[in-house]
Amino acid sequence: MNKDKINSLVFSSIIPLIVSNSILGSGFLYLYNYSNKSAIISMIIGFIISILPIVLIFKVFNMYPNLTLTEKLKTIFPKWIYYIINTLFIIISFSLSALIFFRLTVFFHSQFTGSFSKYIIAFILMLSTYYLTSKNIEVITRFSIISSFICLFAFLFDSASLISQVNLNNILPLLTTNSKNILTASLVFSTLFSGPSFLLLIIPKNSIVNKHKLKKYVIISYLLSSLSLLLINVITLGTLGIDLIKVYTYPVYVVLKKIRVIGFINSIENLTVLMWFFILIFTSSLSLFFSRSCLIKMLNINKNKIKTLINITMNLLIAFLPLILFSNKSFFDKPISAIIPVIIYLITYLLIIIILISNKIKTKN
Repeated sequence: MNKDKINSLVFSSIIPLIVSNSILGSGFLYLYNYSNKSAIISMIIGFIISILPIVLIFKVFNMYPNLTLTEKLKTIFPKWIYYIINTLFIIISFSLSALIFFRLTVFFHSQFTGSFSKYIIAFILMLSTYYLTSKNIEVITRFSIISSFICLFAFLFDSASLISQVNLNNILPLLTTNSKNILTASLVFSTLFSGPSFLLLIIPKNSIVNKHKLKKYVIISYLLSSLSLLLINVITLGTLGIDLIKVYTYPVYVVLKKIRVIGFINSIENLTVLMWFFILIFTSSLSLFFSRSCLIKMLNINKNKIKTLINITMNLLIAFLPLILFSNKSFFDKPISAIIPVIIYLITYLLIIIILISNKIKTKN
């Protein structure tokens, strides 16, 4: 692969990782608590609703194919508006990166290393994000395809191992709540599912080779992601039941821990943790790379020493600032915590619409 050139398949491998990050955590908790067994219906409706924002994001992606998002903004808007919108994207992507990193740190601390300081765990995890964000986008996307294949293997193994434990009585009947709750959960789910796709805008379309296959690969990636998340939902609900699900902070992880394999591996728990690690660390790194790239281009920074200093500073901030600000993590263990990324993505949708309308007006003039 040539420098800064990305294969269509590699580009598409980013999608399953970024769309899963919020769903596997607070997204499922919100679904189960607000739509109960009807979470399956809410997910299906949510997938359909998410088509529109994804299409809008890819309309921006197709504009000015030689340019990154920051360069597109500079082309479309007057200077002062460009600075405002680009700064908003910097804040949004940085906040998203910090939120994901915080969730990963808290998860590792609560499940495995309660005797270790959260700050030590955060520092160790930060080494991964620093390494990825210090590279170019081509290296980051190569990491995505490796992560996607590992996650796919883990998912298929987990599903095959757990399908026999599914109890249909835990799933049926599907309609156990009112239509308002189902629709609300659907809207939240669709936002969490489609929202992270804006991160793809950091990659110029013309940096992708074999573009004639891109549309097909992207559609397949979104479909596979949808079906995988739906199957995870069915297995979790069918194995634990709605009452037990509401007891656990990480119901999906609890279900996956039930797997036992014969031989020298006594538990598939480590494989499941690895899957979660890849999903969260990649999405956090891509979000931070997005934020850093927008900042560097906006300030027109060319010196490598300054770029490195910015990268170190931003990595330290996402690792430790949330731990300082949210010393009481109880809020993030609750289903309502899903509203934070929802707000982030809704602001992103608004910016995407403003970009599309402004570009149309500019083109007409």
